[in-house]
Amino acid sequence: MTKTDKSAPQTLKQRQDTLRAKRKANGYVEITTWVKTETNDRLNEQAKKKGITKGELLDDLVTKSV
Repeated sequence: MTKTDKSAPQTLKQRQDTLRAKRKANGYVEITTWVKTETNDRLNEQAKKKGITKGELLDDLVTKSV
């Protein structure tokens, strides 16, 4: 049995807050948007093919188009 890190957050909210803080520290911001289901499916397919997240794909698309 592996030992768990006692300093690690224990609740879902604590884990989410820690992850958000890490991402923010790395220069990311959280956005919420509405897109058509077909668009979301296409984004997911392309991201999966490239082995990256949907957010990384969006960053690439915007960077290349600007």
